[in-house]
Amino acid sequence: MNRLLCSFYLMQEEGDARAKDIIISGGDVFTEVDFTLPLEQKLAWINSNIGKVDLENRFPIRVDFTASLNLADYLQGLWSQPKVWLRVRRGKMEQVKNILIKEGIVFQTHDEMPNAIQLDQGVSLDKLNFLDKGLAEVQDLSSQRTMALIPAKSSEHWYDACAASGGKSLMLMDSVPGVKLTVSDNREAILVNLKERFNRNGILNYSFFIADLTDPTWKPEAGVQFDGIIADVPCSGSGTWARTPEQMSIFDEEKLSHYISLQDKITKKLCSLLSPGGKLVYITCSVFKAENEDRVVALENLLGMKCVESKLYQGTLEGADTLFVALLEKK
Repeated sequence: MNRLLCSFYLMQEEGDARAKDIIISGGDVFTEVDFTLPLEQKLAWINSNIGKVDLENRFPIRVDFTASLNLADYLQGLWSQPKVWLRVRRGKMEQVKNILIKEGIVFQTHDEMPNAIQLDQGVSLDKLNFLDKGLAEVQDLSSQRTMALIPAKSSEHWYDACAASGGKSLMLMDSVPGVKLTVSDNREAILVNLKERFNRNGILNYSFFIADLTDPTWKPEAGVQFDGIIADVPCSGSGTWARTPEQMSIFDEEKLSHYISLQDKITKKLCSLLSPGGKLVYITCSVFKAENEDRVVALENLLGMKCVESKLYQGTLEGADTLFVALLEKK
């Protein structure tokens, strides 16, 4: 019972009467709990009054983490639900801020990311018509940061190979007008959503197709070559588990091996579609070395690629996800 009450206490960012009643039901030791404390101090209180919290013991598997990950911050952050982040289109920031102010919605801008706005969880976005008008899109802060490692230039031909609903393609087109864009995904329904988002953002000149890049029988159109490819590959999603803790509870090493196999199949096919000197932007929302650095080494050793730069965007302390990005060049 103490474990359940402690977990409940850690997840409450602000105290309310009902939450306090539930905690106090645990006995005298819980009578004086302070809901206003930051997470680190809540953990310290539990360590002193209930028992030591073993952060690593709640993790589902024992594998190596990406070297630059701050493990303590990551594990602690699994108790904090990330914020909602918006990416505002170029030149639309004042318009979006005015809408938020008019609706009485509390928000924060970001010192380093001029197009990013943070909202609290629970904010209803349906009534904010800037989404329908293409003024802004929901996109996690760490995802927005990946643009720093996408060296696209106007008139180059870029391919978003695992496009999903098109968040990174939208960011690319807004950041580098004039890029020739091709997108694909293996799910037709997802591409329908992508087309809707593209339409409301005024992006009409692009190519798309449905393809399962893990299918050994799939072959691209003859002679197709790209200057750059964005490969936001299927992965464990461990960098997003604060949003989806149920995924963490059912994850195991067999699932990790499955994702690594998918990543190898996809990147092998994509490297063959790059022009000489072409760029591959490899992205995961994973904290595992096997899905990150190890895949980069495989791309270098087996597929003739050269890693130009890699980066872990750890959003733990900013209410964001954790993403790994590597920029590779075809020799």
